Amino acid sequence: MSGELLHEVRAVVADFESAQAELQRLYGRKRTALVEARAAELIELAQAEAALAERCRGIFARRARVLSRAATQGICGDTLAAVTGQVAGPEARELGDRIETSRRRSELLRREHWALWIIAQRASRHHVELIELVAEHGRRSPVYEQDRAARHVAGGAILDASA
Repeated sequence: MSGELLHEVRAVVADFESAQAELQRLYGRKRTALVEARAAELIELAQAEAALAERCRGIFARRARVLSRAATQGICGDTLAAVTGQVAGPEARELGDRIETSRRRSELLRREHWALWIIAQRASRHHVELIELVAEHGRRSPVYEQDRAARHVAGGAILDASA
């Protein structure tokens, strides 16, 4: 692998590590904001998360270009780890270790994202239930009655007016 290509791989890995660290901090803040129900901060964090996602898309595009350049130099692989694995030397091993660490961190971030999604969904469901409770003045909505046949339904004002 040429020195320039190895330098590009190192730069992509460094940028990705930086993005992962930033995402890890953001998820920590998001978890706290969800638990403490700070809606304004959640909106701010969603914008920061979207910007970070765009940054990651740019890093992945650079990764694709690096893999394409490696293929033109006769080094085939569909991942940076596969490409660096074909190169001998301590620098390639060190880079391979960093790539593996990033892969493991990605798994942790994926799990954290899943946990945050579950928290948000449950909070949303709870919010809807509270709105229904207020709207029904503390009574259960007729939609949830077990015996719908027991409920007598008369025609509405529109039906009565048209007769």
